Amino acid sequence: MPTKYQIYLTESARWAAFRSRVHERAGRRCEHCGVSATLEIHHTRYRARRSELRTGDVLAVCKRCHLGAHGKMV
Repeated sequence: MPTKYQIYLTESARWAAFRSRVHERAGRRCEHCGVSATLEIHHTRYRARRSELRTGDVLAVCKRCHLGAHGKMV
């Protein structure tokens, strides 16, 4: 069963608009390696849940770089 946050990330128009702005800012490329691929949003710092829409606190990254940012093997 998905969490409230997972539902928010998949169904919220507010999150979709924010994600689109971040992807635009990045030129639709991974801000870490530069690859043109499906991008994910990586929070560089976590603040209170209500402030997760701060563009200065996120990067648009490919799945490989996102996993690497969390210390997971790729």
